[in-house]
Amino acid sequence: MPADTTPRRPRTVDGYLRLMARTILAAGLAWSTVEALWPALNAAFEGFSARKVAAFRPADIERILQEPGVLQNRKKVEAVVAAARLLCEARDRHGSVTAWLQSFPTGQERVRALRRAPYVGRFGAFYVLSVVGFEVPEECRFQSKGGPAGPLRTTALQTVS
Repeated sequence: MPADTTPRRPRTVDGYLRLMARTILAAGLAWSTVEALWPALNAAFEGFSARKVAAFRPADIERILQEPGVLQNRKKVEAVVAAARLLCEARDRHGSVTAWLQSFPTGQERVRALRRAPYVGRFGAFYVLSVVGFEVPEECRFQSKGGPAGPLRTTALQTVS
């Protein structure tokens, strides 16, 4: 994960999808790998329009897997589509993804809700919650190089919208 998680509450479901997609696609990889592939991923996933990605069918997944410069991992591509569907459903039921997350009385319930998306593990869910401005439990904080333990921080997500 990147080193800076300065809160940036996405304003749209698309912004949440970009954040979730980065988390899903980075699972098991160096964050820099996903960053290097991001322009191709952004194009393949149609700008991470949650509405468009949620409507993807098997042919769309096949198209993405054939795109040069895109991770050739079917399960991760399918996980991004599942995340888009989860986020669109949350927005439709609650008016926004932020309202959906706020509807859970505890952080652990928010974590469980985010983990409904494949490839979003416990740490990934804490990361997403931290970036969008929710408190994360102390056990999710880490010791940064040369600095005190503190909440996650990210510079890679400055353009979440």
